Amino acid sequence: MSMIGAWEYGVTPSLEASERWSESLFLRLSKVLSQVSTWPATVSKSAIQAYQALLLNVIFTLEYLDDMRFRKAYPRYCMMIAIFRGASLFQEQQIFVQDDTQDIIPTSWLIREKFKRLAFYTFRLDNYFYFLQGHYPVLRYEELCLATPSSERLWEATTVEEWHEIKEIESKKRATMLFMTLMDTAMDCEGWDTLPPLLEDDFVYGICAMQTWVWRDIKRHRPRLQALQSSEGSNILSTPASSRFIEYWSAMFTTWSECLRDRSIGSPLSSEKHRELLENCTPALYHFSQMSLRANLETIQDLAMDRYHKQYSGPYRRQLESRILEWKHRIAWRRKETL
Repeated sequence: MSMIGAWEYGVTPSLEASERWSESLFLRLSKVLSQVSTWPATVSKSAIQAYQALLLNVIFTLEYLDDMRFRKAYPRYCMMIAIFRGASLFQEQQIFVQDDTQDIIPTSWLIREKFKRLAFYTFRLDNYFYFLQGHYPVLRYEELCLATPSSERLWEATTVEEWHEIKEIESKKRATMLFMTLMDTAMDCEGWDTLPPLLEDDFVYGICAMQTWVWRDIKRHRPRLQALQSSEGSNILSTPASSRFIEYWSAMFTTWSECLRDRSIGSPLSSEKHRELLENCTPALYHFSQMSLRANLETIQDLAMDRYHKQYSGPYRRQLESRILEWKHRIAWRRKETL
């Protein structure tokens, strides 16, 4: 509550106090959770709350800290991933919890959904570290041996009657499929027509899943700035050896984005407010993906942060700045073309 309140109101003393509390909390949670055995021993209300607090702690650190302390977020994230892996949070599990009566929303379903949402929120967070800091995506989609979470309306149901009503709608409109199977089908161009109807959230997770492939192809075709530290040649300014992978992934992102607009299930299973929320964040993921294809983000980061302590000469620095402006205009043109 302290972190959320400080985050919401932005009061500096509260933020500083919350940061100290956040650091203490993370150390304590990490110590306790790293000693927890795997399922089903982790299935308890306190364990769920501890895992949720751990994820909130990482998000708070990523959101609040300034540039100098921003680096704390990624080590915390990696430690959280290790803890979640140890607890098998990225695998579909049988929840051995006896449901009380037919008059309440099933406890086993609630627990399974809470853990599933933890896994997929963590998967989305992985992309922000990739885009903001250039880190290799830690979670591959194959690791998520889970079906995607339930619809937002089913999750938000407040009465057992409402839950059963929406559950029936969802069972008719959505096919149960593991996320890794869904993405294998999506990546096969001939399999597009066999994709089941998807929720808006499923398309967001799909964009996240593609980043590992994109990162691999970028590294394969684009020289790293670090390899060229010894000379200020023009190699870093040249285009990649092959642009075929750029056009392939650009088309893939565009197709996936169009499917989100034209083929998502929509209103029966999601509220207008939820769709508006996704409409704000999904285009950002899409354009970040296009940007990573068409601009060398490492070059931009290195120049902006002066990572190598002003080692560039004036003319070479101006070349880099000119190249960055060229990328900017190219990306802006691409965005205008696709909107």
